[in-house]
Amino acid sequence: MNGTSSMERLISKEEIELLSKTKDLIEELLDTIEVLADKDTLDAIKQSEVDFESGHFESYTTKKEIEDFIDGL
Repeated sequence: MNGTSSMERLISKEEIELLSKTKDLIEELLDTIEVLADKDTLDAIKQSEVDFESGHFESYTTKKEIEDFIDGL
């Protein structure tokens, strides 16, 4: 043996990278499907759009403001 694993001989580095990217894409699609299937989540997203368009949001411009907001969650 030359130190190369049997897996490396069966699948190239490029194929492994493609499989990894495909796996990531499938996970993202499943997450999207999960959100789309949840009526409460979709309603909350729609309400947040209305709130934003109506100016009902808070804006944080400094790191301290953001940290304070996160600490308050």
